Amino acid sequence: MKSHFDKITKIGDITINRLLKTQCMDENHPEYGGFIVEGKGFSEPAWVIRNACYYIAQYYNEKSKYYKNPLLLDRAKKALLYTVSRQYEDGTIDLLETNFHDATAVAFVIQQAAYAYRVMEKYSEKSSEETFIMDTLYDFFEKSAYGIKNGGFHTPNHRWVMCSALALLINILNRKDLYDEIILYLREGIDCNEYGEYSERSAGTYNEINNRSLIIMAGELHMPGLYEYVKRNLYLMMTYIEPDGTVCTLNSRRQDFGTVVYPSVYYENYLLMAHLTKNKHFAYMADQLLSMHHDEELDRGDLSAFGFPFMALRYMADDFLRENECEKEPFDTEHYHKFYESSNIVRIRDKDRSLTILGGQEAFLKFQKGHNYTILRIAASYFGPKGRFLPKLEKTESGYRLSYECEWGYVRPLGKVKGSLKDGKIDWEFREKVHTMTWTMTVDVSYEDGEVKLQTESSNINRLPFKIDLLFPAEGTLEHDSFSVKGTKGSYMIVKKGSFEYRYQDDRITVEGAFGEHEYTKEMRGAPPMEEKRFTVNFTGFSPAKKTIRIR
Repeated sequence: MKSHFDKITKIGDITINRLLKTQCMDENHPEYGGFIVEGKGFSEPAWVIRNACYYIAQYYNEKSKYYKNPLLLDRAKKALLYTVSRQYEDGTIDLLETNFHDATAVAFVIQQAAYAYRVMEKYSEKSSEETFIMDTLYDFFEKSAYGIKNGGFHTPNHRWVMCSALALLINILNRKDLYDEIILYLREGIDCNEYGEYSERSAGTYNEINNRSLIIMAGELHMPGLYEYVKRNLYLMMTYIEPDGTVCTLNSRRQDFGTVVYPSVYYENYLLMAHLTKNKHFAYMADQLLSMHHDEELDRGDLSAFGFPFMALRYMADDFLRENECEKEPFDTEHYHKFYESSNIVRIRDKDRSLTILGGQEAFLKFQKGHNYTILRIAASYFGPKGRFLPKLEKTESGYRLSYECEWGYVRPLGKVKGSLKDGKIDWEFREKVHTMTWTMTVDVSYEDGEVKLQTESSNINRLPFKIDLLFPAEGTLEHDSFSVKGTKGSYMIVKKGSFEYRYQDDRITVEGAFGEHEYTKEMRGAPPMEEKRFTVNFTGFSPAKKTIRIR
C-alpha cells in the first residue's frame, strides 16, 4: 500500500544510520567490512550481506535522506566483499553461532539479496561501482545455486527457505534445472495443518519465515495454490494476539517458546498477501501492525518490535506496493473461542482477557488480563521426571479436561548378565514389574464471565506430594488478607489458604482456593526448574486430593 511507504522509508533510514555506525571500517581488522555482533566478537556472514541489501534499498529510494549517497554503495560493496570472501567453494557459508558449511544460511541470504539485485537492475545507472556490485552479487548467486542444490537442511522451515531461494535463482540465473530440486522438497508435502499451524508451531519466528518462503515460491514458480497455506496461518495468528499486544508463543516447539514477540513480525506477510490475494482482512492487519508503534519510537531508534526494514527492498523492487491501495475490512481480534484440536491448543479472547489451554506442555494454562498474567504448571514427587504433568487435552460439555496418567514402579532381576542393561540403564522390557503405581492427575477447566474455574484431582497414590506453580510477571505486588509482598524476580512463596490479588502495571488478577500442606516446592525432584525471570506462587498438597481454583 502506497500510504505505508513513507514510514517504511523512515524505518529504513534509521536502520542505515545504525549500520553506518556499527560497520567495521578498520582495514587492519579481520572483520573489516562486517558487523561485529555484540556478545560474539565476530560477524555473521549472512547478516553482513543482509545489511548490504539495506544500503542498496535506501540508495535508490528517492524519499530516503540517503538517496544517491555514494557512501551507501561503498559500504554495501565492503559488506558484500566480506561475505563472498567467506563463501566456500561448495557454495555454502557458516552461521558461526551454530551451523557450518550451511546451505540454509545461504538460502536465507538469497531471500533478501535477490531483491537487492532486482532493485539494482531496475534503477542502476551502470556506474563502475554499481556494475561491480551487481557482478559480485551475480557470481555469489551462481555459487550459491550450487551450494543450495547440493546442500541439506535440519529443521522443517529450512525446506521452504531453500525452495524459495532456488525459485529466485531460477529466474535470476535462468537455471531451469534447479526446478527439479524444488520438486524433491514439494513431494514431502507442506507441513501445515487445517488450522494453518506449521509443524514447528513457532508463532514467534518460523511461521513468518514459512509464510515468506511460500509467498516467494508462489510468485516465482506461478503456484498460487501455495497462498492457501499462508492464508490459513495468518488467520490463525489473528487469534494468537494477547491483550498486551504480544503473540502467544507457549505452543512453540522451537527457541521462541515463551518469549515476548510482537505481531509486527508478520507485517510483511499481511501486506504482501493483501496485495496478492486481495484479502481485505490482511490489508486491515497490515495497517494495524504498521500503526502499532508511534513516530516518537522511531525518532528514538526504538525498533526492537519492528520486523520492517526488509520491506524497503520489496517496496523498491515491486511497483504494486507503492502504487496501489488495498480495500480494508476490520477483523475482530478481541472476541473468539477456538479449539485447535490437532494443534493441542485452546485460545479464548474476551476483550482485555485471554485464556490459553495447552495439551502436552508443562505450562498447560495461561490466563492474561491486560499486561498481567499467570501461567500454571503441576508436578508431583512421583519417580522424578515421571511426575511432570504433561496432559492430554480434550473437550468436555462444560469446558476442557487436561489429564495425565502414568504407571511406574520397580522391576525384578533377570538372573543373567546378558541383556541386564541397555546403554547403561535398566531395560524394563523383559523384566518382571512389582509394586507399580499409577498416578492420575486431571484438571477440568471452564471459562465464564471473565473467570477461569479449575477443578483439580490427584488420585491413586496415598501421601504423594504435589504442587501447582502459578507464575506471574516479576516486580508486581501480591496482596493477601494477612500480608503484602513484592513479587521479586526468581523468588517464590507458598500461599496456604484463602485468596490473593496480584497487581502488575495496574492490571489485577485475583486467585481463590489457595492451599498449602507441605513445603516441598523448589527442591522437588524431577519438577520443572523454578522460574528465574518470574515470581512464583505455589499451592501444595498430598494425593489423593480434589481442589477448586478460581482465577479472574
